[in-house]
Amino acid sequence: MFKEIKELKYRKDNLIVQLDKNKQYLEEYNNSLEQCLNNIEHHKAAYKELEKIIVESNGIFIEKIEKLLNKALTSIFFDEEYELKIIVDNKKLSFELIDNKNMDDDNKPLQIDVEDACGGGIITVIGFILQIFIIQLLDLSKIIFIDEGFMAISSTYRPLFYEFLNKFCEETDTKIMLVSHDNLALEYAKNIFEIEHGKVNYLALKRTRLEKA
Repeated sequence: MFKEIKELKYRKDNLIVQLDKNKQYLEEYNNSLEQCLNNIEHHKAAYKELEKIIVESNGIFIEKIEKLLNKALTSIFFDEEYELKIIVDNKKLSFELIDNKNMDDDNKPLQIDVEDACGGGIITVIGFILQIFIIQLLDLSKIIFIDEGFMAISSTYRPLFYEFLNKFCEETDTKIMLVSHDNLALEYAKNIFEIEHGKVNYLALKRTRLEKA
């Protein structure tokens, strides 16, 4: 009988020790879990702040792009009253051209979807401006090579476009190497090279119309 009681006491003591260990383990696990939950909350808060910063930064970038695009459109298409709006919908960008000279059925300025209803000249200007903005944003090479990139712009607006390019290059210290059959470009180029039968000839170092003015 005494032996059985001793055995039960031994089991009891062992059980108490094991329960104490389990209790300690559960307390440590609970503390670790609380720390993890706190970290998760901190991460969520940080993510929200980061998302807020990204949204605000995107807004700043979009504002800069709009300003540059509208500056180009106003400078080049001098006889129009164009205004470009960038619309952000579900993280997707779309471009809307507002024609303030023409009204729709509700007597409001005509709104044109750039992708569907704009002429090649406007799309060329917009596309080029977006490209140079990205080049500036990423701090890429200041030398841009373009092969016959502007023939979609009508001869009426091409001179103003070349002037805009010269101003842009001077303001941003950028050089543009334009490969073109457009003789009009010669009037605005600073350096002229001719390629004939694979041979490159240096023709002239010119002052642009912009510099002469």
